[in-house]
Amino acid sequence: MDIITLLSRQIDKVGGLTTDALQAGKYLRVATSIFVHAGIMHLAMSLGMLFAVGSILEKVLGPIRFTIAFLCVESFLIFQVFSIMI
Repeated sequence: MDIITLLSRQIDKVGGLTTDALQAGKYLRVATSIFVHAGIMHLAMSLGMLFAVGSILEKVLGPIRFTIAFLCVESFLIFQVFSIMI
């Protein structure tokens, strides 16, 4: 078994977006996968970057525009992953 298969299984287990999940009809994962983290280090790094960069951007943009920008960027990243998987 290769590392890609192991990582794909782990991501699928925690509710992330995988090709297998899409083929099984779990389309809700496209929207909810931005909230899934595959381990404590992934969560810590994501929160650290969001705190470091997000606090500056929120002051510049304001809370509403920051939330919209965050969701747009995440949606774009999910679209990129989704288009690669097809």
